[in-house]
Amino acid sequence: MPAKTIIELERDVTGQVTYALWLDVPAALQTQHKNPAASSAFLGATEAELADIRNGVVKEELFTVPVPASGDTADGRADIESVWTAAQSRLNAEGDAASGRFSKYGTFRNNLGVWTPVSLVPQRDFVGRESESLVTGFILTGISAFAANKLHLVLSVGPTAPASTVLAIRLVVVLPTQTARTGAIPSEFMLRRRVGMTTAPVGGAVNIRLADTADFGPVGISAHNAPTTPPVGGTLHDIIPFTPQADELKLTTLDAPTMMALGDFGGLVVYDSRRIRPAKPLTLRPNQCLEVVQGATAGTGECRVLCVATLG
Repeated sequence: MPAKTIIELERDVTGQVTYALWLDVPAALQTQHKNPAASSAFLGATEAELADIRNGVVKEELFTVPVPASGDTADGRADIESVWTAAQSRLNAEGDAASGRFSKYGTFRNNLGVWTPVSLVPQRDFVGRESESLVTGFILTGISAFAANKLHLVLSVGPTAPASTVLAIRLVVVLPTQTARTGAIPSEFMLRRRVGMTTAPVGGAVNIRLADTADFGPVGISAHNAPTTPPVGGTLHDIIPFTPQADELKLTTLDAPTMMALGDFGGLVVYDSRRIRPAKPLTLRPNQCLEVVQGATAGTGECRVLCVATLG
């Protein structure tokens, strides 16, 4: 809920008064109301308040009414308070899954005359475009020793995430250890997505660092390394198989061939949405997760996993 809810802007010579109503946008609707070019009619809005409006956390509506006959009293202000309450109720109703404003968004008729029901979420500044309005998170695991069938990274969009959540995976990099080690190549790793998970991961929490500290945190999204309770259920989508570097990071000229095999960040770039066409990144929705999982052979070595993702 914004700290300010009703702000008087001006009174004109005809006896009209204009207010800015600041409404609390439900989490499930925030991506729909996000607009990086948004401003406010209230010139005293702080940078944090403007950020909330641009990120879709707060919606501003203007309302003009005659100055109450009772003046600036509790009775006079009760009228405009009732207008704010009604506007907030309308906004809340937009997100109703069964009958809300966007409950049938995307339903279409094809060229054979067949209607297909769809329930999409309209996205402003969708993930196919680079935009400073996108909430960006960096996830970096700690040093993770090779082990059979180990989940080196799980990025989860759990059941508490808003139904409209779209988490776009931009980059996945596996970094080799920097300690002195001559490793043994383990079995093949897999970058995969789990759809319809019935149990969300617990334990082994990894911080999600936001690119802009003014952004709101991702609700219901978590990252894990070797979770004590792994994700369970659903359907696995194998995306990219790969074999990471087992030895320590090599920096001498004698190791140039090894270094040439490594990409950006000095690690193995497993996935980079900028280099893949079509350009829409790999996306996660509620009850889905991204997994970097090792195969059945333990091998010898260590790695870290870097993932960059955007929300909305």
